[in-house]
Amino acid sequence: MTEVEKIYEMEKNTGIKSFNAKDAWNLGNLLVKWAMNNDKILVIRISVNHHVLFQYACDGTAVENDNWVLRKENLVYYTGHSSYATALYLEQKQQSPAERYGLPVDKFTAAGGAVPIYLQGTGVVGVVTVSGMSQQEDHELVMTMLKNYRTEN
Repeated sequence: MTEVEKIYEMEKNTGIKSFNAKDAWNLGNLLVKWAMNNDKILVIRISVNHHVLFQYACDGTAVENDNWVLRKENLVYYTGHSSYATALYLEQKQQSPAERYGLPVDKFTAAGGAVPIYLQGTGVVGVVTVSGMSQQEDHELVMTMLKNYRTEN
């Protein structure tokens, strides 16, 4: 099994029964608390069907972080997979999202940190995105928090 296939499998295992604005608030606050406790400077965004339910920017972030968040999120909505899995896939193919899918570079980027919210029995309904660390760290943080949130709820 390739690294990309492993990530696809892990994404499906984060599936939850329901997700609403209260869930976005709770999950978002867990991410903010983690960032503060670990002295990380992050932008955190949670959306459902492109509608932003939670967004927080730590002191020290910039508009550029917001742009990265939106471009990562757009890629997840387009592919149905995490931006990190897609980044690894495209790296193997030696292509960009523009080359592979014809997507505009100002709206899409292949960098880790955006993970789909899988609703059990439905599929992808939203995206949790973090920007501010390495793409692998952003991805792993979101995956861990989604898994923990699913377990606790």
